[in-house]
Amino acid sequence: METKTDLVNNLNIILNPKIEYCPVNKKYLLDGIWDTDVNIHNLDEKTYDYEKYLLDNLISFNSPKEIIKEIYEIVWEKVEWYKNHEINEFAFYDVIKKKIHELSPEFVISKPIEEDIYTKDYIDSLNFDGLDIDYSELLIVIHRYLKETNNYAEEKDLEKVKLIYALQIHLESIENLYNALYKIEMHFDEINLSAINSSMSYYNIKSNQIKCNIDFNKIETAVFFRFLMDTGILFMDSKKNKVLLQRFFESNFNFTSEDGYSYPITRLNNDFSKISVDNNLDVQLNTLGNLISRLESYKKKIEIKYVKKKSP
Repeated sequence: METKTDLVNNLNIILNPKIEYCPVNKKYLLDGIWDTDVNIHNLDEKTYDYEKYLLDNLISFNSPKEIIKEIYEIVWEKVEWYKNHEINEFAFYDVIKKKIHELSPEFVISKPIEEDIYTKDYIDSLNFDGLDIDYSELLIVIHRYLKETNNYAEEKDLEKVKLIYALQIHLESIENLYNALYKIEMHFDEINLSAINSSMSYYNIKSNQIKCNIDFNKIETAVFFRFLMDTGILFMDSKKNKVLLQRFFESNFNFTSEDGYSYPITRLNNDFSKISVDNNLDVQLNTLGNLISRLESYKKKIEIKYVKKKSP
């Protein structure tokens, strides 16, 4: 029978991935995966396995709902640690460098690396002034630190950014875990613990079927939601938890594509990263201008209606 200490210890393995540096390839690894091979899917598999493990063992505790709450509060502490240490800044590397373990040269033999296309020569060949929003997410992050690294004059800075990006994916993964555990706790009274088996997933727990459609495309929708979050117009709780609000948007809204059809919003955090690229300023300003125009038009209608009521 697993104890609460076991649950916490296994959680900490997920929350604190091992960061390693290979001096042969001059690259970093996250939990034994080369940084450029890290993706949300392989990290979500680990968090999903933990969710199943947690649910399988909750029935042995006297207060299982409280256990879930304690667990997701630990997850949230890690989320806040990432954000308080500004994971989106290049200086974040200085925060984590003491946690990096250097591997022996022999390691590369047992862990061959696939060709990394994101080389210094490749980055130098790109025209970032014409960076398209369909470029890979890693390139968007690389672009973000161009000035700070003097166009990656030192190649080691490029490898640091790849590691930072892998850790940003890790943050997204544990945000997903937090959201999952929070959702389980919210609907806990509807769950039959004795019927849970290892194939159960929180995805099957009370999902919303009806969604609201937004008359914006995918990127415009991200601008709109960023505005609502940053201005505090909408918030989920006293802590103004942006993670919960972001998941609420993804669960309850669709964007409208250029073909006129509505599609579900997924990985909103990636769209937030895309609109932060300098040359997407026009997209942000045009979307906000559209909002301002609609608000002014609505304001005039209200004023006209009020004047008519006051007229003799």
